[in-house]
Amino acid sequence: MIGLAILVAFSLIAKAINYKATKKLDHDKKAELFDLFNGTYFYNTVIWIGLTILFFISIRFQLIDKLTTYIIYIISFLGFIAIIDYISFKKLQRNNFQESYIKSYIISKSLGFLGILLFLTISY
Repeated sequence: MIGLAILVAFSLIAKAINYKATKKLDHDKKAELFDLFNGTYFYNTVIWIGLTILFFISIRFQLIDKLTTYIIYIISFLGFIAIIDYISFKKLQRNNFQESYIKSYIISKSLGFLGILLFLTISY
């Protein structure tokens, strides 16, 4: 239950930050934003699901000990977040988005991913 509460809290905070930042963009930038990230959401989700499945397979079949599995999963997930945030940062910079928007975008996406990570870690 605590894990779910953390997930909901992180998700709501991330959504609020993203909504507030996106609201300040003009219509052209909002459309450009949609075009920039339209294809990447699917791939990010597939990678995240793949990492999570590997985590649960390792735990279920005891491929390696539980602590090592958690450490590998957390490091992999944080690395994934860092790579996605860096790619997003570069895309937004290349397309001349405001620095304030870029900062808010990165923070909101990181909070969302961290909420998922904490949920899985606490819930299992």
